[in-house]
Amino acid sequence: MYYVYHIHTPEMGLAEGYVGVSNNPKARWAKHKSGTSDSSPRLIRAIKKHNPSFSILACFDTLEEALWQEYTLRPLERMGWNLSVGGGKPPTYSGEKHPCYGREVSEETRKKQSEARSGRFGGHKHPLSKPVNIYNAETHELVAENVVVKPWAKENGYHQAHLSATAAGTKRGHKGVYARYVEKETYRRDAKVSTEG
Repeated sequence: MYYVYHIHTPEMGLAEGYVGVSNNPKARWAKHKSGTSDSSPRLIRAIKKHNPSFSILACFDTLEEALWQEYTLRPLERMGWNLSVGGGKPPTYSGEKHPCYGREVSEETRKKQSEARSGRFGGHKHPLSKPVNIYNAETHELVAENVVVKPWAKENGYHQAHLSATAAGTKRGHKGVYARYVEKETYRRDAKVSTEG
């Protein structure tokens, strides 16, 4: 049995935190927290700083199914506390190898990954690519209009996942700003007009 797990704080959604795969999640969580962890330095720092929780998201009979699920949750690099795209060989940061290291993904799984991504992760269909408006958290004044979170956050010194979480409503603010999806705002305005009319 293979498990897809999520390391996160209570306010984090699935786009944040760390998603991984293991055939022994209890031992893997203990290893992540240990002084001899083979986790990325980014995850080690996050665990020390936030004291996060560990949750099982799903279990599968085969490694390929679990890796496919991981890929759908981590289709991009540097998403949450993950450094690499899910569904493949994890990087190693110590002498020990991850239990899944070296496993090749079959052609069937690659096809599933491709089909899952096709039309879903392109353009504004991906949740991290939807246009947002950015507001000042204190004054609620518009800071940037109709921008995509990833490039705007990178150009202005913000963390992409934290800013996306404010747009999704799982976080109140990030470094003095917050984001709102443009489509949702338009929908709310239209709904308000129709109820008033």
